Amino acid sequence: MTALNQQIVTSEVVNSDTGDYEVTKARVGKSAWLEAKDGGVVEQLSKRIGVLTGLDLRTAEQLQVANYGIAGMYLPHYDYSHVKFFLDSARRSRF
Repeated sequence: MTALNQQIVTSEVVNSDTGDYEVTKARVGKSAWLEAKDGGVVEQLSKRIGVLTGLDLRTAEQLQVANYGIAGMYLPHYDYSHVKFFLDSARRSRF
């Protein structure tokens, strides 16, 4: 998993007001996003998930690996703030 060690960075969250990614005290840890196309273990894992679930993973988001270590945490949250940002952007682009 050398590739993972090179990709793991301080976790960020999306600011619901701006849509920008930022480091915050609400999430203390490190994470990486891995793609099946990178091959190796991630590709094998993605294939297994597809077989077990019957889902087509070609359009799935990347596999997220997180390490919260000792005293790391992620406060309870909703994963919708970025949707509002993109919907607002789409509405503005129509006019």
